[in-house]
Amino acid sequence: MRSFSMKVGRQLRTSAAMLLFSVGTVFAQGAIGAEDNQITESRMPTVVTVDIADVNSSSFPVNIPFSMTGSAATVYLAVYTNLSDSELPGLTTRGEINWHTYQEVNYALHVSAGSRFEAGSHSLSWDGTDIDGNAVDPSGSYRYYVIALDDQAPINMVAYTNARHTAESALARDGNGDLFTLTGGGASRLTADGPRHMIISKVGTNWLETPGAYQSIDVEDELMTVAHTDDIVPAQWQGGGNGKQYGSLPGDFYGDSWDGTVYGAVKFNVDPANGQVTLDRNWGTEGDGRMKFAPFSDGNYKNGSTGIDSWDGRLYYPTYDRGGDLPAHSQVGIQDAATGEVIDVLDISEWNVIDVGAGNQAFSPHDIWVDATGVYVVGYAAPLHVKVTLEGELMWTNNNGDGFADSRNPDTGEYDFGSFALTPWNTSGSGSKDGHGFAFIPLLGATSATVDILGPDGTGILHMLASHAPAHWPQWVESIEEDGPYDGLYWDIGSRRGGGTDPMDVPDYTGFPARQAIHFPYDSKSALINPGGAATAVEALDLATLPSSHSLDDASPNPFNPEATIRFSLPQDEQVVLQVFNLQGQLVKTLHQGHVAAGTYQSVWDGTDETGASMASGVYLYNLQAGRFSQTKKMTLLK
Repeated sequence: MRSFSMKVGRQLRTSAAMLLFSVGTVFAQGAIGAEDNQITESRMPTVVTVDIADVNSSSFPVNIPFSMTGSAATVYLAVYTNLSDSELPGLTTRGEINWHTYQEVNYALHVSAGSRFEAGSHSLSWDGTDIDGNAVDPSGSYRYYVIALDDQAPINMVAYTNARHTAESALARDGNGDLFTLTGGGASRLTADGPRHMIISKVGTNWLETPGAYQSIDVEDELMTVAHTDDIVPAQWQGGGNGKQYGSLPGDFYGDSWDGTVYGAVKFNVDPANGQVTLDRNWGTEGDGRMKFAPFSDGNYKNGSTGIDSWDGRLYYPTYDRGGDLPAHSQVGIQDAATGEVIDVLDISEWNVIDVGAGNQAFSPHDIWVDATGVYVVGYAAPLHVKVTLEGELMWTNNNGDGFADSRNPDTGEYDFGSFALTPWNTSGSGSKDGHGFAFIPLLGATSATVDILGPDGTGILHMLASHAPAHWPQWVESIEEDGPYDGLYWDIGSRRGGGTDPMDVPDYTGFPARQAIHFPYDSKSALINPGGAATAVEALDLATLPSSHSLDDASPNPFNPEATIRFSLPQDEQVVLQVFNLQGQLVKTLHQGHVAAGTYQSVWDGTDETGASMASGVYLYNLQAGRFSQTKKMTLLK
């Protein structure tokens, strides 16, 4: 792409001055800025890059070195059991849904408080205790994440985004490697009565000096008979890392479609160099470029949603209706992107249908994000955020009152991070682009805004309450993580709808576009502690054939003094936890925690606890967990 032709309205020629005026004069109404946090910078992103490596350790505390370049940042350490999602035996609950417990295996072990570091070489430390304060096996293998976020950075406006608070832009790169935001939908007008446009803005432009340096493409006749007002997503994703990053320019995109009757998607091509947006009229099921999706078998269809995502040749729709006299629905629809065939409908009503004072209603899901790790479903005006597998099995839900993208703080009973309506108000979110499975959820509070970052099992890692962030209507948060010039966290902020007609709104003094993308330096990296397992307490037995089933043998001898041998068999490679407990169910010692190949093994317990102290005579329990297999037996220490 060599050049853009600019269509700049007279109103936007003075929008830089108006922008500064608006943020300085309406703060009492919850404006997008104030004297201390107005947008003062507009330039290329500042990139922070973290570098870590696997660590070997046979004892705790373990020291975790890391280096950081490009920016200062607040740094967090999160440690997890080294189990993949496919190896976890399934979610179990204890009372209220507790997302980090998988049949009593603690997946999330430790999340540190954030510490501020300058660029350079540093280290973090983990004392070897889990979230509940219990010591873990020093010989085990653990996955750790180092997350760096410069939440004290000055506000850097890098692009324009949406004209409406529920809409979402798309990121895309051209053939030169430059990054752009694409904003569209029915609300994107340059003037109140003018045609609708696709707005394309180059990330890193100095928008304070050249506020009109975007490209606008008239799409009134091409898209507006079929398009909705909200999401745009690339039809094909590109970029580094294991997750999704951005689309291509020129390239194909999907948009959500809703005309009050037909809910589904449209497909169109964006060609900035030729100033064209072209609807693919041969695509879809309706004969006019639309792909219809109608998931509700009882005909009780009253409201779709405003999100859409694509993954691996499929379209994903978050769908809900508000019930009325009939049961409300909360579902994720999956459709073949080429044929329109409905592949599956994931019913998440069990977690997402709530009573909001007007009968049985569902206010969620509103937005959706899909990657190889699963389907993220983000609530709308509700504290309900769920992640399911690609097959629809619950992975986590975060409505437990811990204060991370949640309804209430269990200690205070208050909405600590927002008080608008039922919950911190949130309408969007995304998953991480690095394959970690992190979730990013923007939240609106009464006087502030934040982004909450949740770990791969839904455990809250951090609240991003930026020091200088504009305090209104956060929306559309994305990350790019590929160790390149555009890495970081992108956050859409600004007016709710513009015009100042809503008591929670910001008067739109700047003309269109009313919302901005701001950037924060952000990076996360993952590595292992004891990647092959440290010196282990299990010994492989050389037998002629592999076992055909799981088994846990009686301890030998039994009773014993001073040590007992525990033998077990695995028919396949699995993650294994072998532990000793007292009769009160308290953990005495972890003999092994980590990956074990198929075969027969033995482990010796010497009658001591994790600290090496000798245990008293008595009956003890030993438990083997291997995949979905779990068995407990007794042994007697007799001195």
